[in-house]
Amino acid sequence: MTRLWDAPARPELQVQAERAAAARHLLRQPWITREDDPEAFALVVMHRRWLTDRFDQFCGWPLQVDVPSGTARLAKRPAALDPARPLRRTSDGRPFDRLRLALLCTACAELLSRPTQTIADLADTVEELHTDPDLVDFDSGRRGHRLALADVLTWLMDLRILADPIGTLTEFVDDRQDVVLTADQTRMAMLLSAPRPPARMPADPSTPTEQVLGWLCTEPRYGVWGDPATRPADVPVEESRPEADARNLHARHMLARRLLDDPAVELDDLHPAVGRYAASQAGRVRTAEIAEFLDFTVEHHADVLLMVDEAGEATDSAPFDRPAAHVAQAGAAVLAGVLEGTVATLADAEAVVERLLTADRGWATGQQDRAEAFTREVIDALEADWLVRLDGTALRARPAAHRLRITVHDRRTPVDDTPAPTPRSTSQSPQGTNGRQPQPTLLALDGFDGVDGVDGADDPAGEPGGDA
Repeated sequence: MTRLWDAPARPELQVQAERAAAARHLLRQPWITREDDPEAFALVVMHRRWLTDRFDQFCGWPLQVDVPSGTARLAKRPAALDPARPLRRTSDGRPFDRLRLALLCTACAELLSRPTQTIADLADTVEELHTDPDLVDFDSGRRGHRLALADVLTWLMDLRILADPIGTLTEFVDDRQDVVLTADQTRMAMLLSAPRPPARMPADPSTPTEQVLGWLCTEPRYGVWGDPATRPADVPVEESRPEADARNLHARHMLARRLLDDPAVELDDLHPAVGRYAASQAGRVRTAEIAEFLDFTVEHHADVLLMVDEAGEATDSAPFDRPAAHVAQAGAAVLAGVLEGTVATLADAEAVVERLLTADRGWATGQQDRAEAFTREVIDALEADWLVRLDGTALRARPAAHRLRITVHDRRTPVDDTPAPTPRSTSQSPQGTNGRQPQPTLLALDGFDGVDGVDGADDPAGEPGGDA
């Protein structure tokens, strides 16, 4: 019989590969359950002590691994709040509104105290709580409000915090039929990742939302550097040793968070203390250690620093990766013009979008006759993907955009010998080889080199995989 301590040790390269794979998976999906991904969860459990130490050392991110509940949770606190990555509904991908965010908080508080109850009881309790004038109104008698509560509960089910109910949420929304809910209290307690517990927040209903968020996201371990309101604008000329240690710790963690969150880190955008650390020998050594930890490649440029995730295993989103295909297609055409130098202003981008819309009235039918608003949506999407910067009315490509290769294919092909249909396009496009009218133009994205950076999921003080 072979005893455990007699078992041969695994090769060091295999252990390193497992650790890097587990870390990359946590960057991509910071909430892992045994039910959804048993292999990834097993890797995280196997190397949890090493991973916990490295994530805290490099980024200041706590890692919780609860083996009995089968849950691993990396609290990916961003370097700065990112409103472009909100908590989203499962049904249609739209961001949670104020009602849904409020219902998430009150429903979780009630389910944490009573993990098993019917949805009717939960709705009644939440409705009673929301009679407080400081909370948004909730009326379970209104279908729209029941749908909002169902969206919240569906999101909790996706995280396996709520078990699959006895009955369906659709029956509750449409017919007000009752559903039995069962919550996992351990997972519920792991959901929040704010550095400060909300229960300790000074109670003042008149406090502006920005100050509340600032208080919740302030990390005391960094001293004055952890709060944007008290953070010095530059590196102090004179400071004590504890103050210098707090500044260095903050700079080290913020640089790592930016490298692992952003497609490319523009050095001019960094706080002077973080920028000075990035340019120092200690900063370059630490950056190389992070890359080795994750099996990434580091690129140092004169004005840009980035981590290259060649396998794409740690990136939870890619450019143009959104449900609105027309926004992605128009965005590719606009970005191609920005990179070529033919689109330099917002008016130039609107002209590109206008040409796309008028060239084929069958394309993006919902956007016809609203080119200006559609252009704004396209630019917002490109900014959210860190591909362009809008300064007033001037458009500039960001460094991450130069790592893309965009090809726009014209998918118009000659039709069969059947009579050609009445063309939907109003453009004077060339005829086919036999004089047949080509099919309408379809824009296709092809040939992405990819943004070789890490766009990780953000602080689930809202959502694992998105900000609240």
